[in-house]
Amino acid sequence: MIGWTRCTRVQYEALGTKKDDEFYYISDEGILFLGEVCYGRKFSAVSEFPTSGAAGVVYINQMTFEVRIWSNGAWSTVGLPKSDAVNASSTNASSGGSGHCRAQDRFGNAGQGSDSR
Repeated sequence: MIGWTRCTRVQYEALGTKKDDEFYYISDEGILFLGEVCYGRKFSAVSEFPTSGAAGVVYINQMTFEVRIWSNGAWSTVGLPKSDAVNASSTNASSGGSGHCRAQDRFGNAGQGSDSR
């Protein structure tokens, strides 16, 4: 499975060798890399994946949050949504009870709500 890292451009450049199976979101520029390949700002939110896609575009299913890219004539799933069971009586006292999940990448950047999938 492909991983995700959120970092600044300076942090990304400081990594040296990038993992080919890791997405890097450059937060201060709003740009996405897969390893060292820039996917820029090319995102497409779809209700279902088309029969074929365009190279260099990241497709996100609006209903399932599955993430795919079109590569070498076939779809490649690069991300699946992750969720934890939460019921009406669940609390989140450690983060002030906001009810949002928080995740940190390897630079200590916190994710926000559903953006941290």
